[in-house]
Amino acid sequence: EPQHRDGRLLSPMLAHTWEKYVDRLQPRDDVFLSRKLDGVRCIAAWDPVAKAPFFVSRVGNTFESCDWIADAIRPAFERDPSLVLDGEIYNHSVPDFSGLIGAIKVQRKHRTAEHEDLQKRLQFHAFDVLYSTGMNGAETPFATRLSVLERILNRVPTSKADTIKLVENDVVRVRDVERRMNAVLADGYEGLMARTATGTYEFGKRSTTLLKVKRMHDAEFEVVDVIEGKGRLRGMVGAIECVTNDEWNPQRFKAMFGVDDEERRQWWLKRKQLIGKLVTVSYQEITSAGVPRF
Repeated sequence: EPQHRDGRLLSPMLAHTWEKYVDRLQPRDDVFLSRKLDGVRCIAAWDPVAKAPFFVSRVGNTFESCDWIADAIRPAFERDPSLVLDGEIYNHSVPDFSGLIGAIKVQRKHRTAEHEDLQKRLQFHAFDVLYSTGMNGAETPFATRLSVLERILNRVPTSKADTIKLVENDVVRVRDVERRMNAVLADGYEGLMARTATGTYEFGKRSTTLLKVKRMHDAEFEVVDVIEGKGRLRGMVGAIECVTNDEWNPQRFKAMFGVDDEERRQWWLKRKQLIGKLVTVSYQEITSAGVPRF
């Protein structure tokens, strides 16, 4: 699990799906609703040795693409070195999704002029606080964490406001979420994130107090390979490789295998039986490369 050099956990909280857990909420209940950003999840923190902000992925890999974000966010960490923010590296005005992701994930030694141009346009969209002075997200409800985050980002200079952004939340009743969904899809966003006011930050876990609302498509694809998992999933199915149904230009892609660990283990032992089978895959859209995007 990703950790700060001082031992604090940096593993981000993950979302469950709205469809699976909305029944636990009442139609008149309120949720904090924000747009779901289609960027790269990022934890931002302060390195007391390097005396600079650093940025890591959900699995702890360091991003080397955030020089301009670091410059903009540095004063917040200098005021509170214990601060750790959760957010997304993103820019809604950049239409080239694959180019944007490439610029975010590229290592500095492989950076091209094109990467650098895109990196100058990267924005950090903050939506939660893991830690700040006197506050641990694991013990603090979301409504309070959001107030802390708003207070921190209100101090970002106007000149840096296009680089460091607060993900805006509206308080909406559960029964109105579907109507909001139609509006954000029309604006080109992929969905919504719903949070309960009382939910605490659950490090490294999927939380029923954080729900993603997305419209998904289902289609059947043929399995052409079975890939073993890594780390904890060694000896189990980690993913399956499928082929698209395009007769003239079939493309291979990897999809997650949505079963529990015991089933993953059993299917790995009989993985040859999966080859050639049709499986139903849920996805957001078909990319320009002709493969599903999740």
